[in-house]
Amino acid sequence: MLLDYDTEVFLRPGLTLPNKEQIISLQAELCALGRVCLDPLPRYQVFDLTSPTALDDKIIVTIRQEHELIGFVSGVFLVIDGLETPVLHTGITVIHPNHRKTSMKRLLFSNLFMTALSEYPQGIWVTSLAEVITSLVQFANYITETFPAPQWIRETGRSCPSSVHEMIAGQISSKHRSKMCISPTATFDEKTFVFSGSNDWPEGKAFLKDVDDPKMLHRDAEASQFFRQLLRKGCGDEVLQVGFLNLQKILASMENEGYAATEGNIISKL
Repeated sequence: MLLDYDTEVFLRPGLTLPNKEQIISLQAELCALGRVCLDPLPRYQVFDLTSPTALDDKIIVTIRQEHELIGFVSGVFLVIDGLETPVLHTGITVIHPNHRKTSMKRLLFSNLFMTALSEYPQGIWVTSLAEVITSLVQFANYITETFPAPQWIRETGRSCPSSVHEMIAGQISSKHRSKMCISPTATFDEKTFVFSGSNDWPEGKAFLKDVDDPKMLHRDAEASQFFRQLLRKGCGDEVLQVGFLNLQKILASMENEGYAATEGNIISKL
């Protein structure tokens, strides 16, 4: 049975929408939902109304119910010196409180990843930044070569990142903090990929989480503990994950969770 949602994908909408009015309208809708869910609304990403290019480097997936915007994810492309293609950062996800117990988040991310793969069918490096343990576990389940993650240790026998992981993470720390709402004073640990105090500043206040909240834990207790031990309680720490998105892995993960491609709606719940 299909979910009663209308899904739409915007690829670099700041550059591809037909006119400025449509760009302004889309951004206004995103900000309106953001204000429902985030207090205070941070001035970054699609919420930065002072930037005329705020939507230029984004993949935005929206979900509506009866024409009302109830959820979106906004990923951002990052240019990393040394890579032929950009890196996709998973960005910000906003879901109306009345719909958070649905499978909407998986629907949003499946569309985000498949859109990225339609642009870069050979695969693309992708990053996530979170202190929500369920998000960290789920990212590693979908993305190959994810560091840090228990799978990386099992598959490589190493607890240290590869040189590509290090290159991407290092340039994020030095060049792209503002695009990921990382505090300029946060300390980056090159061994664990933890930004200590990432959300401990005014712009990150809305993203602070209780890392010991049972609702934030994944059903995979071992993986949950792996990420929990990286984070200090109440300090706004976040884990940067770096991995590679490829079609084979994402389709297998989607099939395991009951998702498939359908015409007119890239990914739908079966």
